[in-house]
Amino acid sequence: MESPLMFKCVKVYKRHAEEVLKVLRDFNLLAKGVKVKRVDDYVLIPVVDEVSEDELKDVLNNFNFAICEDSFEKTTFKLSFKDILKDSIPPEVLDMIPNSYDIIGDIAIIRLPSEALSYGPLIGEAISKVAKNVKVVYASGFTEGPFRVKPLKHLFGEERSKTIHREYGIRMWVDVAKTYFNPSLAEEHKRIADFVKDGEVVGDLFCGVGSFTLHIVTRKKATVISVDLNPEAVKCLIDSLSLNFKNIIGVAIPMLADVGFALEVFKDNFFDRVIMNLPHEAFKYVPKAIEKVKCGGVLHVYSVARNPEEAVKQALENLTIEKVQVLSSSEVLEYAPRKYIYRVDLIKYCFNSSN
Repeated sequence: MESPLMFKCVKVYKRHAEEVLKVLRDFNLLAKGVKVKRVDDYVLIPVVDEVSEDELKDVLNNFNFAICEDSFEKTTFKLSFKDILKDSIPPEVLDMIPNSYDIIGDIAIIRLPSEALSYGPLIGEAISKVAKNVKVVYASGFTEGPFRVKPLKHLFGEERSKTIHREYGIRMWVDVAKTYFNPSLAEEHKRIADFVKDGEVVGDLFCGVGSFTLHIVTRKKATVISVDLNPEAVKCLIDSLSLNFKNIIGVAIPMLADVGFALEVFKDNFFDRVIMNLPHEAFKYVPKAIEKVKCGGVLHVYSVARNPEEAVKQALENLTIEKVQVLSSSEVLEYAPRKYIYRVDLIKYCFNSSN
């Protein structure tokens, strides 16, 4: 048996370990090839040797942690699903299959080229062997239609599309065939909830299954009005509120409506904060949405752009610049080659007390 390896590490409470691991991975600070270590109520997470104490304090500023040094065991090599398929699928087809897939609850979704679809059941079974919690596998197309859903082809497992997904301890119902959901936005959902202050009134426009809403009302004593046109998405949100009711400290008000109509109904200067997560079209609603935000209130506008400047330009389109100030333009995640989803944060300011 090989002797354990010594590594610099961070010591965190078990309840924070999942979040800390994600942050360390995002910043490429997690040591590779060794297992985390559990000690009583804590988890010791090995980090790369070259990281400084100041760097760790900077990236983990939202967590209580201690810097440590300890022995860690090597991880055992794990086969990828494509390794399992090497003898079953022609190499030229295997090369076309992506290496990654999304996992939503116990459902895996992979985007397959047409050449690989005939091997779908084999691919689905291979994914289920390496991702032990996965019970269902689908192949997907591209997001389409007003509800932003993906066409799906069943590959493996139970023929169902509804599942319970978990983000930072929050459980949420998702119907992958009938609603929009992006598991890569988990950190962004939490980040926006951290921005919200107790007592705020928040508009979660284009809310989908309510991920932003759920993060906010389980963390802050705020009121969130959640608007979406998709009845299945609103139903998922309502079911998720019931699922998490013991942890809810705020108020969520789901609203089945077109956002354009809802913006006509809400009175001016009503919201402290508005979230507009509809990257290709949110900017069209900004002129009306800004009227519904109080002086000093914030709009979070999501857009697809090549750079932060283009994202800001989209957010300010058709808007009189005197009404808002750009706080920031932040890259959220990669959307396509050389295209990214950005969040543009706008603050409304007014010229006199009557506004």
